Amino acid sequence: ANMDFLQNANEKWMPSLTRAPMTSACLDSLLPRKGSINANGHTADSICNVCGLQVYPLWAIFVPGNMYAAHCSYISKLLPIQDYTEQMQQLARQVRPKGRRLPRERDISEFWSHVGYTNRDDHYAVGRYSNEHW
Repeated sequence: ANMDFLQNANEKWMPSLTRAPMTSACLDSLLPRKGSINANGHTADSICNVCGLQVYPLWAIFVPGNMYAAHCSYISKLLPIQDYTEQMQQLARQVRPKGRRLPRERDISEFWSHVGYTNRDDHYAVGRYSNEHW
């Protein structure tokens, strides 16, 4: 890939990643819902517990640039990086395609590729990618 192109793309992308968590829409989504009471008579939870420009839920929950706003309760649940790396490796061993067959003899790797998830380390946050996704 052309490094000048990548640098230019990153320079355009980073301000949006940085600004997004501080927008009123993002911050408002972290506030308790007005007038909403849960079963215990307390103010209902907010719509979100983390907000950023983009949040990818598969396979590892990941926000590009690690630019996000979140509740302290969310942050306190994050695993230390060493534990995260180990947990992602265990998860990848359980869910990563192993060449088993689906009904109609379709290969699992072929199935995941078809829906846009290839059998790559970065999709499973393993190896060097666990640090990037953490």
